[in-house]
Amino acid sequence: MKALRKVTLMGRAFLDYRMRRERVRAMPIRAWIETSSACNLRCTMCPNKSLSASDKGLMRLDLFRKVIDELESHVGDIYLHHRGEPLLNPDLFEMIALAESRGVRTRFHTNGTLLTEEKARNLLDAEPSLVSFSIDGVDAASYEAVRVGANFGRIIDNVARFLELRGKRGLSKPYVVIERIRFRGASKKHSADDEHVRRLRKAG
Repeated sequence: MKALRKVTLMGRAFLDYRMRRERVRAMPIRAWIETSSACNLRCTMCPNKSLSASDKGLMRLDLFRKVIDELESHVGDIYLHHRGEPLLNPDLFEMIALAESRGVRTRFHTNGTLLTEEKARNLLDAEPSLVSFSIDGVDAASYEAVRVGANFGRIIDNVARFLELRGKRGLSKPYVVIERIRFRGASKKHSADDEHVRRLRKAG
């Protein structure tokens, strides 16, 4: 989306807000698309684990293409996640590449446990704008108590490898976010002194 178009849509939405209009005339400039409502983990704080199997699935590529056809004229960026794990969808990389080729920036959040070297390379080829990794906890015990079904060492390896591959290619995309939340009762070890944090910083 061109900058002028974005500013125009934002201005129209703000005016409707200030005028207390019940119907906003401007189209949204950001969208959330659930590319996968399934997840490979059973995180303690996430309601996804309580959904029935019939409520979980993967978005089809043809449906995603139809959504992009309808959104590309007014949406500047899209988030490709909600409660599921996007890397479960084998079409994710093609979805990202399609949206980016239409000028729609893509962002998504992942637990990173499925990011094999092959998937890391495919992801870099697709060129998403932003990828955010959840590494909640400051050590293996606190992380694995929250991210049930995950292995702390493996996620650190996956993210470090991804950052190293991005660095070897000399890429600035995707912008990478490492999310670390210390839950109540977890270790109070300061993250700045954590060897894993230092490894990720060096890799990035």
